[in-house]
This record gives sequence, C-alpha cells and structure tokens, in this order.
Amino acid sequence: MKSVFNRQVEALLTIFALSIFADKRVLSSEISAFIKSAEDIDRRVDSSLPITEAKLLMWFETNRMRLEDKLRLGPIGFKRWFESVMSDLSDFSDQAFLTDLLHRISLADGELHVSEKALRVLVESKFRQRPALT
Repeated sequence: MKSVFNRQVEALLTIFALSIFADKRVLSSEISAFIKSAEDIDRRVDSSLPITEAKLLMWFETNRMRLEDKLRLGPIGFKRWFESVMSDLSDFSDQAFLTDLLHRISLADGELHVSEKALRVLVESKFRQRPALT
C-alpha cells in the first residue's frame, strides 16, 4: 500500500495511533482526539501534503487493521517493527510535542491506562537512545 505522507509523518501518525490501541479498547473519544490534532501536527512536521482532519481519518481507517496486526506480533516482532518506526523519526527533534500529544490522545477517554503510560515511556527511551542531532 502506498503511503499518503512521507516516512516521518507516517511514523508520527503510527505512534499517535498506537496510543489509541494501547489499552485494547478503540474508543471514539481517542480517535476524535487523534483527528482533531491535525492542525497541531501540520504545524510541527515537514510534509508536502497539508495534514487535515479528513486526511487523518482516512489514514486511521486505512491503517487500522495493519496496526492491530502489528500489536499481535509478539514481543520480538513488535520490538523490531517499533524500532523501525522510531528510526523513521531520527530527524524529528520535538520529543515534547510527540509525548504531549500521545498523552492528550490517551487521556481523551478520561483514563490513562498502564499500557498507554508504557507506550510513552518506550517512545521517550527511544529518543534518549538515539544520537544527538547536530
């Protein structure tokens, strides 16, 4: 399947969408928070295509099954896949934006589940492991 956005944007959207799936419940409030973040994402990324709510909804629905499949890979398969997603963020330096939006999407259902916290810690640890941008 051809990507709509560049690799960095695809990776960011994947991480944000993972926060929706993290607690094993896909709730409309979290999907809504993801979609409503379009303007914030558009301001923070380098994309040749504008990021709109309609495009985020289309992206989410198009990638939903793929992401659910990735969550069923098991620990080793998921780790490899997740590291490849994070490697696509090697040039993205705004960790605060990424973790804040993860938190906002996770809290959209009124609860911060332990798996949502774990995702944030995992993302933060991958940022700490990578070499500093110069």
